[in-house]
Amino acid sequence: MTRGRRGSIPTTRRWSVLKTAVALRLAIVAAIAIADILVPDYDTSTELLDYGAEPPVSPLDEFVRRALRGFSHWDAVYFTHIAQHGYTFEQFQAFFPCLPLAIRGIVNAVGAFAFQLKVRWLSTRAAILLSGVGLNFVAVVLGAVELHKLSRAIMPNAPREFHRTTALLYCIAPASVFLSVIYTEALYALFSFWGLRILFETLNRHMPKSSWRALGRIASAEAVGLLTAAGLLALSVGLRSTGFTYGLFFVAYLFYRFPPLQFRRWSLAECLWMVGVMAVCAVVILAPMVANQYFAYSRYCTDENPNRHLSPWCDDFLPNAYSYVQAKYWEVGFLRYYQFHQIPNFLLAAPVLVISASALFRFPWLPSASKPARNPLLVPFYLHWLFLFCTALTILHVQVATRFLSATPPLYWFIADLLLKSRRSRETYVLFRGLAPAHFGLLAFCFTYMVVG
Repeated sequence: MTRGRRGSIPTTRRWSVLKTAVALRLAIVAAIAIADILVPDYDTSTELLDYGAEPPVSPLDEFVRRALRGFSHWDAVYFTHIAQHGYTFEQFQAFFPCLPLAIRGIVNAVGAFAFQLKVRWLSTRAAILLSGVGLNFVAVVLGAVELHKLSRAIMPNAPREFHRTTALLYCIAPASVFLSVIYTEALYALFSFWGLRILFETLNRHMPKSSWRALGRIASAEAVGLLTAAGLLALSVGLRSTGFTYGLFFVAYLFYRFPPLQFRRWSLAECLWMVGVMAVCAVVILAPMVANQYFAYSRYCTDENPNRHLSPWCDDFLPNAYSYVQAKYWEVGFLRYYQFHQIPNFLLAAPVLVISASALFRFPWLPSASKPARNPLLVPFYLHWLFLFCTALTILHVQVATRFLSATPPLYWFIADLLLKSRRSRETYVLFRGLAPAHFGLLAFCFTYMVVG
C-alpha cells in the first residue's frame, strides 16, 4: 500500500499540471480570438491568401473562419497554404513539412469520416484552421506535462514546487502566443521535451554501468530507449532545423554512460554495441532534414524543370535549399540584422536575451570554491542553450529569439529557481507571494508580451 501511494504522488502532480495547463490554454486562445476581433490587423497577409474561391459551406464554417483568423497570421500563412496546396513556391522551403503534414492528415481523416456520414459542415480552409489550432492546443498541454517529467528526471531531488513552477512557466511564457497559433513551436517543444525525457530516464536506469558480458535484456532495453528518444527528436527536426542540435545530448550520454577515464573497463562488445546504436540514432535524427533537402532538390534541380536556372543553389557541391531560401528571401545571415532601424526589434528580444545571458554567466562551467557544485546532467542543456543564444543573437531575425528559445528547458528552470528563491514561505504554492520587484516584473513581462503579441 505504501508503495502504491508513493507511486501515485507524481501522477497526481502531473494531473494538476495538466488541468492548470488546459485552463491557461483556453484563456489564451480565447484572448487571441477576442483581440483579433477588436484590434485591427497589422499583418494583412491572411486576407491575401484567404482562398476566396472557396466560399463557406455552412454557418459553422463561417464562424470557424472568423473566430480563428487571428491564428493564421505571419508564418502561419505559409503553413496553412502548404497544408492545403503543398510547396507551390521555392521560398516555402524555409518551412519544414511535419506540421503541414500533420494538419493535412487530420483534415483527411475527419473528411473521410464526414464523407461516410454524407455531411459537410466545414470547408477545407476552416478544417485546416481548426485542426492546426487544436493540434497545437494539445501539444502545449502535453508539452507542459513532459517538461514536468523532464525536470524530475534531471533534478529528482528538487522541491516539487520547482517542477510545477517550471511547467506552468512554460504555459505562460512570452512565447505563449506563438505556441497557440499555427506555428511549429508547440509541437517542436513537445517532441523535444519528450525525447530528452526518454533519453535521460534511460540514462538514469542504466547508470552506474552494469556488467554487459552477455549482451542481454539490459542492452536491449537501453537500445530501445535510445532509439525511442532519437525517433521523437527526429520529429522535432522535421519541424525546425535546429532539432539536429539534439545530437549533442547523445554525445553527452556516451560520456555519462562510459566515463573516458574508465575506458580500460570497456569491453570490445560494449564499444561496438554502443557505436552501432549511436550511429543508428544519428541516422534517425538527421533523416528528416536529409529527406526535406532531397525533396527540394528533386523538385527544383532536375533537368526536367525549365526554371532550374533560377535556383543557383542546385549547382552547389552540397545543395541546400533551406539555407539559400533563408538568405535570399528572409535575409538571414551572420550579423545581417544589425541595422539601425532594427533597434526596436532588439529591444523586443532584450528580456529573453538578458535572462539567457545572465543564466549562462552564472552557470558553474568549471568547479570552484566560489560557486556551488553543478548537477552534471545540466551541462549539455546549458551548452545547447549557449549555442541557441549565440545563433539568435548573431544570425536570426533577433525578434524571433523569444519563440526560438521557447523549447529550452533550462530557461524555465532558471526562472523557476529565481521565483522560488524570492518567496518568503515554502509551505503553500502561491505564485505571486513574496516576489521581489524584479521577479514580479519578470512575470508581468510574460503576460504583457502575450497580450501585445
